[in-house]
Amino acid sequence: MQQDAEECWTQLMYTLSQSLGSSESSDISASVKRLFGVDLVSRIHCAESGEESSETESVYALKCHISQDVNHLHEGLKHGLKSELEKVSPSLGRSAVYSKESRISDLPRYLTVQFVRFFWKRESKQKAKILRKVDYPLELDVYDLCSDELRQKLQAPRQILRDLENAKFGLKAKGKDSSSKKMMSTCQRHHQPMREKRLKFLKQMCREQKHN
Repeated sequence: MQQDAEECWTQLMYTLSQSLGSSESSDISASVKRLFGVDLVSRIHCAESGEESSETESVYALKCHISQDVNHLHEGLKHGLKSELEKVSPSLGRSAVYSKESRISDLPRYLTVQFVRFFWKRESKQKAKILRKVDYPLELDVYDLCSDELRQKLQAPRQILRDLENAKFGLKAKGKDSSSKKMMSTCQRHHQPMREKRLKFLKQMCREQKHN
């Protein structure tokens, strides 16, 4: 039986959760969530009734929805965080359309992205694959997809990374205190080798895709 990447990933997450989780709880283990879980906070709004609510959820992959308007991974991720749903409106007393817009409230150690290439074709009543090329960067920045609270937490480490990049070109950072300099020095010792390994791995993936 053929299995695609999504089915493989789902089975892998399930196996890990069963293996690492405690026997007393059926919930996904905290270890798996810390490594791969993405926390989302969503705003649900009904334009017809004016109702608005919020909800939180955890997922284990961000979806990149591919369409004719999507040329880059980042664009597909934005589409994946917006959706519409139909449910009963308490104020209207009937079904209504709600818009749902999500933001990332917590990031995992390893971020997984799923390219959604299948859609339901009504004419033939079967799934069809979208054979469209979508560009992606070697380093993915999801800062603008995060909630306001998470952005505030990320500002300091992002500034340190920018200072490290500027240091390569001989640009000096201004107004840094001793704690920031110490953190920057520590990051500088570990950032370069990790980045080189990541770039080497991604380039190898690109070469393998071209051969396939």
